[in-house]
Amino acid sequence: MIEYLEITESAGVNFKTELLDTAVKWDEKGNIEWSGRELGWNYPGISKVHMKAENNEWVNLDEGGQRIDPVPTNTIWRNLSTTALKYKNCYPSAVKVSGDSALQGSRGEFTIKFSIVFDLEKREKFIAFYIPRDCYSFYAAKALGNAYNNIIETNTKDLKQLTSTNADGSDEIRIDEFPDGRRIHFFSEEYIDIDLLGKQIAAGYRLTVECQDGPPPQINYIYRPSSK
Repeated sequence: MIEYLEITESAGVNFKTELLDTAVKWDEKGNIEWSGRELGWNYPGISKVHMKAENNEWVNLDEGGQRIDPVPTNTIWRNLSTTALKYKNCYPSAVKVSGDSALQGSRGEFTIKFSIVFDLEKREKFIAFYIPRDCYSFYAAKALGNAYNNIIETNTKDLKQLTSTNADGSDEIRIDEFPDGRRIHFFSEEYIDIDLLGKQIAAGYRLTVECQDGPPPQINYIYRPSSK
């Protein structure tokens, strides 16, 4: 497994990097086969996955205790805007199941990114979305919000049992048992009116919207109406 990184900033022992390429295969002549994609884990057909921390990284093990190595997944994302960078680095202490999806809009095809976030501190799961420019952001957010249940169920159906363990073996967490926090965190390159959006999404969700254009992060808690 190879990750090709560029150091973009450095200050003493601290530095920032940007992922340029990855590889997990070599051809018959021994040349590296670069993938152009980020590395991540796929769990098809596996009923139990054990995740543990080793040497400052997450290691995945199958039911037999064999290591599951990362594979090329999403296309590498470069030249990130401020909003895109916030989305990519959101909830750094969480475990995420991420992906992207091409959608068709009136202005053509665009790609949204999503992360199902397993918050290890609050012990809940929810979804974060990144919405690019020029895709009628409000209507994209409305559609994504109303598809929340389908997205979170479809993309976690293979995680029947996923645990994480500290390096010392303590504090084991079963993230497959995390309750649904019914929270949606939108990162949008264009302004989205959160009050208007809240009226268009099924009640009962907590919404957070961060936009490149417009005011600082907007946070709105949408509660299910009383039956009275």
